[in-house]
Amino acid sequence: KAKFDDFCGDCHPDGGEDVGPSLIATPHSPAKYRQQIREGGGKMRPFSEKRLSNEDMESILAWLASVNAIK
Repeated sequence: KAKFDDFCGDCHPDGGEDVGPSLIATPHSPAKYRQQIREGGGKMRPFSEKRLSNEDMESILAWLASVNAIK
């Protein structure tokens, strides 16, 4: 959750909607989240591996799975 808050929480507080859409209301596959994180889209800027390591991205995905935001 700490990594999620650091990198995603401003736009998706607690996985919910704010600047970005709710991640909990519309779960996605891990592959889709990885693509969105790396490539960005819409208002979201991409996160390069230099900015967000693969390990930290997997920690974020694990937290998303714990709140049922992964299908």
